[in-house]
Amino acid sequence: MNLTKEDYKQMAEHILEYAIDGKTEVCADVYKGDEMFHIDGVLYAEYKTYEGGSYGYEKEWLTDIASVSLEIKDVWCDNDGDAPHNFKETMLMDCLESFI
Repeated sequence: MNLTKEDYKQMAEHILEYAIDGKTEVCADVYKGDEMFHIDGVLYAEYKTYEGGSYGYEKEWLTDIASVSLEIKDVWCDNDGDAPHNFKETMLMDCLESFI
C-alpha cells in the first residue's frame, strides 16, 4: 500500500480524536480499495490552559493540546501483515503537529 499525504492527515485526525478524549492508547485505520493500513501507538500529549471569553462578560478556562509525541507500537497492512514500505513516521508527526 502506498500512503499519500492525505492518508497521513487522516491518520493524524483519528489519533488526535483519542487525545481530545484524554486517551493515550491510540490507533488509526486507512482504507484504500480492499486494503487496510493500521497503526497502534501510545500518544503523549501536553495541554495548555488559558482564560477565554465567550459571551458578554463571562470568562471560562479553556484547554487546548499544546504538543504531542507518538510512540508507535505496531504498523501493518492487512494484505500481507507487513508495514507498507513507504511508511514515514516523520510525515505522520508533521501532520499531527500541523493540527495543533
